[in-house]
Amino acid sequence: MSVLLMAVRCCAGVPIDTLFAGMPGRLLPLLNLDNRLDCLDLYNSKMNAEVTNVWGERSRLTAKTADYLRVELSAASRMELKLLPLGNDTVIGRIHTVLTPAADSRVDFFTTAWEPWGGVLVVPPSVDEFWMRPDTVTEARFEELRRAAGVAWVEAAFSSAGDTLTYSLSLDNVRSDWREEMRRCLRPVAYHWDGTKFVR
Repeated sequence: MSVLLMAVRCCAGVPIDTLFAGMPGRLLPLLNLDNRLDCLDLYNSKMNAEVTNVWGERSRLTAKTADYLRVELSAASRMELKLLPLGNDTVIGRIHTVLTPAADSRVDFFTTAWEPWGGVLVVPPSVDEFWMRPDTVTEARFEELRRAAGVAWVEAAFSSAGDTLTYSLSLDNVRSDWREEMRRCLRPVAYHWDGTKFVR
């Protein structure tokens, strides 16, 4: 029996399950087919969906709806999938986030055959768009905080309950005693899927 037929048989009627099980190894090398099917089976049985991946580390399926899935691949990375309606077709959004030294995400889009989607479906925000000075922070302090933030590590996340893609500036690599003050100067940038692309 082929891998695809096995995935369809095990996950019939749940598209996100089928697509997750059928992901090419080049896109998800940490989890082989058995790992993925075990995760799905455990999660759908309302059990702890944790498995030992091909590197001998622990991976866990932590959230799943009809069009959304999130996997903590390791202590240092995670992946999200989101199914997006596009006319009579479906586009798969994938976010791969590396968590060290700070959360940093890559957003890609694919066809349901896992071929790269050629269109531009979102233009990520510039670093300046995350920063907004509140009245309680002086201009001098605001600029000091911006400089202290250093390299821009940008984290992305899909909404599990709607067609929203949110970008945030990660502060994981910033001195801990400045983070709360920096958060008051930052805002997430959210995009909504309009059926053809993500718009602000």
